[in-house]
Amino acid sequence: MLRNIGFYLQRTLKFFRESYLFIAILLTDYWQQKGEKKTMHIGYNGHSGGPKKEWLYFFISELTGRKPVVSWYKPSLIICSSFGSYWLLKVILSIYKVPSIFFTEENLTTLKKYREYKTYLDGQPSLAMGFDYCGTGNYRRFLLWLMYLFPPEVAATASVADIQTRLDEIEAKSRGLKTKFAAMVASHGGYASKKKV
Repeated sequence: MLRNIGFYLQRTLKFFRESYLFIAILLTDYWQQKGEKKTMHIGYNGHSGGPKKEWLYFFISELTGRKPVVSWYKPSLIICSSFGSYWLLKVILSIYKVPSIFFTEENLTTLKKYREYKTYLDGQPSLAMGFDYCGTGNYRRFLLWLMYLFPPEVAATASVADIQTRLDEIEAKSRGLKTKFAAMVASHGGYASKKKV
């Protein structure tokens, strides 16, 4: 029971901490009014690195042919993930009526840390993408390894046939006379778990 209280206390503190940071960033962006009116503005929530190494940011850059500005000043798109505060994200998506992408590479159904997100925010984002199988209308299954296999500049111009051809090539290379096989399956045990293996 004490562990559960600690879990919810940590969640509450995370909400207030991230809300404070979000409001500070929001006010700064409105004060600076970064970017021109015709520039695409992307708001990030739940991504610690932001666009520095974010595949979706580079994909949108390649697809549109222009470099979006990361700013909460009149955003044209919101990119969010399960690494931020759930309740803050619900508030943000209910306030901003712009297209939004929710992407997570985590298994939301089994990990306690992410169980709030297992409904993929109840249809709030325009597009939800992730690891799990989900029957929601706005959800598309998009596995993390696809981001490593297809760089944004390739994915922006590739057709479904091009992607299927590339996957077939990889599968053909993997077939052969293999005499040894090894597999490693790892799970980090969920939230705050340091169990001995």
